[in-house]
Amino acid sequence: MKKGFLLLLLCFLVSRVYASDFQFPLLQSFSAFPLKNTDLRSAKSEFYLLIREANSFSYNPTNKYFNDFELTSFNLIYQEKISGSSSFYAQLSYQLYWGGMLDKFIEKFHSSFGFPSAGREKYPRNAVNYFFRDYFKYEERVRHFAPLLLMVSSRLIDSADLDLCLHTGVSIPLSRKPGFASSRMALLLGAKGTISFKNGDFSVEQFFSFFKRPDWLSEEELRFYISSTSLMLNLKKAVFALTMRTSPFTDTEAASSGICLKIGYAVSPHLEIGLEEDLPPFDTTFDIAFYLRWRII
Repeated sequence: MKKGFLLLLLCFLVSRVYASDFQFPLLQSFSAFPLKNTDLRSAKSEFYLLIREANSFSYNPTNKYFNDFELTSFNLIYQEKISGSSSFYAQLSYQLYWGGMLDKFIEKFHSSFGFPSAGREKYPRNAVNYFFRDYFKYEERVRHFAPLLLMVSSRLIDSADLDLCLHTGVSIPLSRKPGFASSRMALLLGAKGTISFKNGDFSVEQFFSFFKRPDWLSEEELRFYISSTSLMLNLKKAVFALTMRTSPFTDTEAASSGICLKIGYAVSPHLEIGLEEDLPPFDTTFDIAFYLRWRII
């Protein structure tokens, strides 16, 4: 057990990750990442519908970068065992970026607890304002398919209290919309380690995505990879997760890393509900997100 814990701790330290949130459009335009923690010990076939409602506001006084919108996403997730030690994972996401309905709630919450408004009062509620330099500007709702994610996972270690597997996948763009997608595929490589105990398990999942420059992003200095890490604790019906992702940008607030904390609860064996809250520096993450995940099969 101690060796297993040390192995997971080493994986986390070697990764040297910082962070950003799942489905944040500017970063998702480079690569998609799994929305579900993969589990090779699960049933032969699993099919999920994940619905997320996420609100973003990131105000930049220099007018180089502005995120003011809400995301409603419908995500289909399929996982199939293809052998005793490997599985196939597929993820398709339809997304609506619009003015939303959470601005008033968030402003009142910030005011009640003395949190800064971050400039929200300067712009109308429930509106779309999304731009990055002169590359794109959106002030109306946008409907969009996120990149299709296909992945194969293979187990390396399978013991009573320790499980270790490797991931290989591709993120395939379904559009070329600036600020939301790229015309080029991305390669994903990853690993996941899980320690099991009496009332649950603890896992560390690390991904690296490698890609080329999007056609619409001509002048920016970039790193051509993103690192994403999830730490997850499952305790019977409750799940706690910390998701972290780097940014490929090197300038403006878009270069900021981000951290997202998730708390979920399994209402039934087929239904999980929860929320996600971002942590500083807030520039490349959603302020808050609510989700519902329904296991269809």
